[in-house]
Amino acid sequence: MSTDRYQRGLDRMMELVSTDHVNTFDHVKLVESYKSLDADLSDYIVSFAFGDIYSRNGLTPMPRS
Repeated sequence: MSTDRYQRGLDRMMELVSTDHVNTFDHVKLVESYKSLDADLSDYIVSFAFGDIYSRNGLTPMPRS
């Protein structure tokens, strides 16, 4: 599935990945692994959670301690 929501979700997901962990954890591979559970699950997670929820204008990143 390639929609604006999905692409916005992928972009936001990559923004949230700590630069310290870029080479040790691949969020895209994790989301793709959900396809073994259900063909649409990974699209739903990226589109809804990251594309709709985490991309809201009013949200600001919290500092990590």
